[in-house]
Amino acid sequence: MDISKKILVFVFTLLISACDVAEKPSVSKLKDTPETQKMLADFHQQEHRLEFSGCRFKYNDEQFGLDDNFETIKGILGAYEKTVKGYENEEIYYWMGGLIKIFFVKGLGEISALGIKLEKAKITNTPYYLLVDGVPLTRDMTMGKFILETAVEKIR
Repeated sequence: MDISKKILVFVFTLLISACDVAEKPSVSKLKDTPETQKMLADFHQQEHRLEFSGCRFKYNDEQFGLDDNFETIKGILGAYEKTVKGYENEEIYYWMGGLIKIFFVKGLGEISALGIKLEKAKITNTPYYLLVDGVPLTRDMTMGKFILETAVEKIR
């Protein structure tokens, strides 16, 4: 795994792990440029739109969280493509060609992890975008480019 993919995994891990933090998180704001406006327009044209903001997620404008009922999340994401046995009492569900995978612990009835593999995004003539706190992110974008498109401010 190259360094940019490792950094992207690290960023998503930080976003997910920040869910239990009592302090209010930082928020990102998209810098308003012609390039970012085109990215947002392309994002809104996608069949599958994923957004992340703190502990909450959106799929095609329907909000969910990892603490939500798993049946509710499956209802939002639609029919999963496959499921495989994970560790011990865990099942892994896959959506969108492996772009999204959710680890579900049957005995506890809860989600243990959510994974996003941007390299699995089905690429057409336009890039596939995720929104992270309102900022478009694509699999080919470097962390430096993502940061350049973002203005972060602390909520007080």
